[in-house]
Amino acid sequence: MRLRKLALERFGHFTDQEFDFGEKGDSPDFHIIYGLNEAGKTTTMEAALRLFYGFPPRDSYDFKHQRKNLQVSGQLEIDHTLTTHFTRLSTRNGSLRDQNNTALPETALATHLAGLSLDDYRQLLCLDDDTIERGGEEIVKANGDIGRLLFSAAAGVAGLSLALNEVRETADQIWRKRASKTQMAELKRELSAIEKTIREQDVSASKWHSLKKQYADAQLAENQARATHENYREAALIIAAKIRALPKLKQIDDLISRTADYSDYPTQLDFDPEDLVAMQSDENLLKADLQRLSSEIESAQLKLNSIDREPELAALSDKLGDLDDLRARDMTAGKDIERRRREMQNHHSAMERAARDLGVTDQTDLQSLVLSSTEIQRVDANREALRLAEHELDSENREVTELRERFEKAGRNAEKAANESPDSLGFSHILERFDADRLAPVFVKVQQELYSAGRTASKALSALSIGSIQFETIPTVETSAIQAQIWADTYSEINQRITQEKNELANHSEDVSTRQAQIKMLASDRKLISDNEALILREERDQFWQVHRTTLSDQTAQVFENSMSKLDAATESRLLRASDLGQLRQTDLSLTEAQTRADHALARLATLNHEKTAIESEVNSAASAAGLPVPQAPAVWLEWIQHHEKAAEAAHEVAELQRQHQHDINQAEKLHRELCNRLNLESPDFETAITHARKQARSETEAISFAKAANNSLKEIAANLASRQQKQQKAEAAKQKARETWQIVLSELFGDIDIQEALLISIDPLRSLREHNDNYERTKQRVSAMEADRAQFLQEVSRLCESHGLALEGSASDTYSMLGKLSNDAQAKEAEVSSLKKTIEAAKTDQLLKTKELENITHKVQSIGSIFPNGAAVDTLDALRKTAKDSQRVISEHNTRAELELELITELGVENISKARETLADATAAQLKAKAETSKLDVTEAEKQLTQATEARVLAGENLSRVTGDSELGVLIERKTTIELQLEQAALEYLELDLGHTMANEAIQRYQDTHRSGMMAATEKCFATLTQGAYPQLKTEPDASNEVLLAVDKNGATKRAAEMSKGTRFQLYLALRAAAHEQMVTQGTSLPFFCDDIFETFDEDRTRAACQVMEQIGSRGQAIYLTHHRHVVDIAQQVCATSPKIHELQ
Repeated sequence: MRLRKLALERFGHFTDQEFDFGEKGDSPDFHIIYGLNEAGKTTTMEAALRLFYGFPPRDSYDFKHQRKNLQVSGQLEIDHTLTTHFTRLSTRNGSLRDQNNTALPETALATHLAGLSLDDYRQLLCLDDDTIERGGEEIVKANGDIGRLLFSAAAGVAGLSLALNEVRETADQIWRKRASKTQMAELKRELSAIEKTIREQDVSASKWHSLKKQYADAQLAENQARATHENYREAALIIAAKIRALPKLKQIDDLISRTADYSDYPTQLDFDPEDLVAMQSDENLLKADLQRLSSEIESAQLKLNSIDREPELAALSDKLGDLDDLRARDMTAGKDIERRRREMQNHHSAMERAARDLGVTDQTDLQSLVLSSTEIQRVDANREALRLAEHELDSENREVTELRERFEKAGRNAEKAANESPDSLGFSHILERFDADRLAPVFVKVQQELYSAGRTASKALSALSIGSIQFETIPTVETSAIQAQIWADTYSEINQRITQEKNELANHSEDVSTRQAQIKMLASDRKLISDNEALILREERDQFWQVHRTTLSDQTAQVFENSMSKLDAATESRLLRASDLGQLRQTDLSLTEAQTRADHALARLATLNHEKTAIESEVNSAASAAGLPVPQAPAVWLEWIQHHEKAAEAAHEVAELQRQHQHDINQAEKLHRELCNRLNLESPDFETAITHARKQARSETEAISFAKAANNSLKEIAANLASRQQKQQKAEAAKQKARETWQIVLSELFGDIDIQEALLISIDPLRSLREHNDNYERTKQRVSAMEADRAQFLQEVSRLCESHGLALEGSASDTYSMLGKLSNDAQAKEAEVSSLKKTIEAAKTDQLLKTKELENITHKVQSIGSIFPNGAAVDTLDALRKTAKDSQRVISEHNTRAELELELITELGVENISKARETLADATAAQLKAKAETSKLDVTEAEKQLTQATEARVLAGENLSRVTGDSELGVLIERKTTIELQLEQAALEYLELDLGHTMANEAIQRYQDTHRSGMMAATEKCFATLTQGAYPQLKTEPDASNEVLLAVDKNGATKRAAEMSKGTRFQLYLALRAAAHEQMVTQGTSLPFFCDDIFETFDEDRTRAACQVMEQIGSRGQAIYLTHHRHVVDIAQQVCATSPKIHELQ
């Protein structure tokens, strides 16, 4: 599907703005919508989406037009064969319309959107600067994972990695193997502590269970009271509904009574009564038209009978037309014949002047000098041949003279070069033997590389110095960089953990002090009896009981009674202070836990300090072995190890360079020695020796080359001189032959007339003679033709006058004009007759049509009236209108009755109107009002009972909540149950997240396996285009359980996607999206692809490449780019094979 046209009738700041994208041809379907900032580019893209998916409930583009008036429309090409017009209105229902404004179902358009929702379309087929930015970040967050990159690009999900990472993090926060701070781990610890407390708890819970039962009974009583209240309230509502229903039932009966006489009238009208008004108006107009037409026919007939016709004179126009051409020639001849005669005389005089220019006498016959065009060309050709032969001879004479001078000079140069040429090429042979052109730059480059590598090695060795300790050679160390990194990382981690443990220890110590203070404060209250004190009282009671059982005396009984009273008082006090006892127990338990955590923190701190000391010892031992002072921090030791590796690499680089270029170095030294032996210089260096040797070699080569060139030049000039002398002789012979031919031609054409010298100067007089002679003859023929035309015209005009009994008037032309006027007058009368006949015929035809229309109105009135019963007044339009109004009233009252019956049935909750009548059969307004008052009293009493039950339930709940000490076991059990449910919920949530994460990764892997090759190939091709060949290849390599994407530059070096520059990542994401679009088109989904100024951060070269990619997208489907940058438009027009279509916003 593609956009053929898009119209923004009322949207944003646009009114009747239209974009015509034209038909899809063979060229790429690439369009650019250009406009300044705020011109409405994004508005245009949003308008297309509104057309596809409709307007949202609240639209930010209603700032000019009201939301209810927003409208966009367009023509869509479906499958390249069908063009369909759609209009989208801002309404809740029926917002999609066709070109006839008929409402269409949403499926009429949704079928062609490939099942994509609005969000899907935005993600897959709408690119903007923000999407490109998030896509570049996705490349970094995916760490080059090829599966995630392909899947996120194909699905348009720029935050895929972030979403998957958030799911994994959330799942890990719930549960992670061997983790101690996850949600499930904390719940397990709390559950374990509660179970331990439950096992240790020995306080009775019988009272708590009793109060619990009272609370449950109060809840049941409250529910029963609420049910009774609802029943009374429902009865009151039914009575109120009957009270409202009685008036409506009376209305229904009144309507039935009023419409009883119209029972046989139609229940609906198949016509609009207002149409009868128009029919009556049409009937009156037709009657008036018929009367008017009768008058017009009568008037035209009278006028027709009064016309005096002359058909013979009217027919004369054809004969005059036949003479029109002859008349024109007569008029032309009358004006032109004298001028033509003067022209004949002028041409003859010109011929005489041309003859005088040739030097002939006045007695010479001019016709003897007139030649044909062919003869003149012959004379001119022979004249030119003679002049060319003379010119060639002069040229050859000059060439021979110049060559003789050059031959003498070349001889002198050859003799001089032979005397100055050396016998051998010593320096040239040496340089060639050592291949100095290759060896010299290589040797210089090697010296530079050795110098640079040596400086690098020296700096790297200096970097190993610490304080006064310096190294002349690289020291040997046994610690690897990996081990040093492990020590540094472990040491840093231990320091962080030590800091963390110290903070935790301080927190735990503070917690211990706080708990101790709370216990001390609670214990200072003498009225609070602790568990130990209660245990002592119970033991005393048991002892006194044993004594009393033994003695059974009054004294022991009194002592036992006193101990029982103390224990009962203590028990009662503990019940009253159960909350404080519970707080004391909880605080004591918290103190124990805090002290335990503090002890554990101390133990962990000691372990960490031991591990820290062990690492310091290993680092110092390694540093001392390398000759460094101790102690050394692990981070400093790691830095020194890294410098050591760099120094070793630099030293290896120097040795490797020396080894690789040793042959070239030896050759350069040999060449240097040999050149120094030949050059007259004092200890020259290699470059100086090479430079002077090359100068000497060039001098030797130039001298020998000069001698060879001088000899070759002498031979070449000698050969050219001999050749020119031969040409000179041929030119002399050619000149003589051309002279003889020239004289023969003149003798043949002119005989004894001597005009040779004049013709050598110019043959223009001959051409002038020929031209004027031709003009003279043509003018003479034209004068003869004019005289014949004038005589023939006079003869024809005389014959016409004679045939119609008319006399000549003046000249033949004047008589012709007189005849034309008579003929025109007769023709005007004939035209008027024809017009009147047509008018009469048209009026009669119109009269028949009007009569037929009047009959049709009569038939239509009869047809409409047939739907009414016999006896209804329908004979005339006025009567039919009155009957129709009565019928409308009856239909309206029927509808009102139906609405009232529906309301009555709904209020009473019955099935039909008969049931409603049965329900209200014995009811009167007075009875219902009395029942309503009674029902109101019942509801009030029920509300009172409900209030009392609610108060009793609240009181029981408060009593239960106050018994916290003895109910602690129940509370703990409830808390245990709650934690178990929370554990179950956490486990389910973890399984859901973990399973979802696993399934998402498997889906990504399946997508990668299915589309990897196609997507990779398309991405590689597009990325190479975007980077202009900087990255011609993409490949993957294994990384743990994933595959990562690598870009290969033109030098063969690889780079991870996350390591690219920000702009290059943007290009890679654009390439991925373009490849995903290609896959979508391949699978049969072709929809408009929108890009909103995504080249914002691209430089000119990247923009050029991106425009070519947009053209490629346009070759597969429709690509629409929106921009406010003029240079993007210019670049696209330059680089695209077919210039994109530009749509400018004003």
